[in-house]
Amino acid sequence: MEDFISISIQDNQFKYTYNDIYSSFLIQKNIMPIDLISKINSDKSKHKQTHISLLHNITSEKINLYNDIGYKTVRLNSNNTISMKTDLYNALLKTYSQIDCDTIFSPYHILINNIQEDHLHSQLNILLLDNKLYILITDETYKVTYNKIISLTTIKEIEQSKFFIDSIGEQQLFQEIHQLEIEQYINQSLEEYSLLNNSINIENVNLFYSLKTVSTQAEHHKINIAHSLKKLALNELVQGSKSYKDIKNKKSTNILFTLFIVVVFLLIGYSFIQDNLSSAPSNIKEKSKIIIKKDITFETQNHIEINNNIISTIKQILNTITYDAIINEAHLNHDNSTIKMTNLYSDTFIKNIEPNLKTVYENSKLLSQVQAGDIYNSTIENSELIDNKHRIKEKLTNYTKQAKTKKEIETLILSLLPQESKIELINKDNNIYNFKILLQAQNPNHFYNLIEKLSLQNHHLSVAYPINIVNHQKYLDVTLNLKYQQ
Repeated sequence: MEDFISISIQDNQFKYTYNDIYSSFLIQKNIMPIDLISKINSDKSKHKQTHISLLHNITSEKINLYNDIGYKTVRLNSNNTISMKTDLYNALLKTYSQIDCDTIFSPYHILINNIQEDHLHSQLNILLLDNKLYILITDETYKVTYNKIISLTTIKEIEQSKFFIDSIGEQQLFQEIHQLEIEQYINQSLEEYSLLNNSINIENVNLFYSLKTVSTQAEHHKINIAHSLKKLALNELVQGSKSYKDIKNKKSTNILFTLFIVVVFLLIGYSFIQDNLSSAPSNIKEKSKIIIKKDITFETQNHIEINNNIISTIKQILNTITYDAIINEAHLNHDNSTIKMTNLYSDTFIKNIEPNLKTVYENSKLLSQVQAGDIYNSTIENSELIDNKHRIKEKLTNYTKQAKTKKEIETLILSLLPQESKIELINKDNNIYNFKILLQAQNPNHFYNLIEKLSLQNHHLSVAYPINIVNHQKYLDVTLNLKYQQ
């Protein structure tokens, strides 16, 4: 896994984390300190692939804004959006331009992630961060039904007050004021929400905090901001919809992005198995006839449908992938697959992976799991692929009527594949050529472009199983079958 840097603002300081090593830098008129910039550049130079994630502190964000013209809008979760004014977003990019962040998140992203992980819907949830209260209530689907941001009294305001005596008295007064304020805003929020939603009674209150907190009526949950940002960044590499800054803009090769690459290829395999199941002669509902050399008529399945449904299934399943596993190998066959992965936790499969895989396969089981230091190497076996009922229908292209030789077909296919790719004829069954393809993939966009090229051809070109993927971190070795139908 690549190096990870997180940056947030707490207690009038930049909180900086590099691979779980923590540092603090005083804020100087809301600009980045020179020593912090030097620290970041120094740490970045230690590893070619370093991901930088920023937690911004803009407090004028809007959740589920109806008209977002003039706003930068991203996903808060699958059921909500969050927006900030475009000029504020541009100012934010300018402020941090010297460090070139990869991802930028809101404190609300951290709060709603914890709400969903701990199943705290229909409760009053508060994140205490940098003298601010970020407040959320969601329904059972985690749709936000109430939110607000409240600023608490700062230590500077206490220092300037008549009550300030010494440093000890200052801290005691600061804690007492915060305790009173938090209790007051909890009660105020509950009253406001009950007026708006008479039928819903909020009974539980949760307070998430990072550095310190005070005693309140809420149940307290200590969180690690750096770890929370890392989770968000890993999920962003899979889903790509929550960060204010598009992670695709990063120019350098990204090891975390390799996780996305592996998952994408795995899901492509799942998708195509589904398409192959539906392509059996007894199940083909939409067929088209083409005329080739010597006026011989053959039936062909729409290769555009096959390829588009691969992409559709990828998008459908990506949201089921969790952050805490990296796929090392994936071997996919007709209706089963074997996955070798590295996972962070011993219960990753049971809690996260198994429920998700059972939306794709009827059966999924953990064959083995071996602990290796702080991680686990696991092997998963899946069987009985669930048919995809949501298929994209496409008009069949007019295929070329000119027959090609084996050499011409191979030349055509290689022209559409990455350099250094290899092709080998497996067999020829009437008018169908079955090829084995070996290629190296760089990133998901690389594969999407390949699928688009296949679909744009006036030749029948479709991917077929088995599909085998081996992750080499910087690239993937992919072996798959490719069908060419005259």
